[in-house]
Amino acid sequence: MTDQGKPASPHLPDLFSSWRYIKATLHGTTGRECVVCGRQVKPGPAVNHVRAAIDGTAIRMDDPRTDADSLGCFPVGPECARLFPAGYLAVMEVLA
Repeated sequence: MTDQGKPASPHLPDLFSSWRYIKATLHGTTGRECVVCGRQVKPGPAVNHVRAAIDGTAIRMDDPRTDADSLGCFPVGPECARLFPAGYLAVMEVLA
């Protein structure tokens, strides 16, 4: 709990800031890089995705913000998916 009596927000990993992700964006991305660590995510029918706010932070999938208020959903690798609490990830397909 915070001093104001509100529940503390969970510590979430930084998005778009790993050196590997930045390097991939500078050299052209495939759209399959993990938004946390920058490693390639294997294509398939069940890949975790996180929704990003305009400020680049992760937001819950059930957050009422509209698509205009978010950057959309980005793939998250299996190791990095463990860093997110329940409600922040959705499973979507990633095509090859």
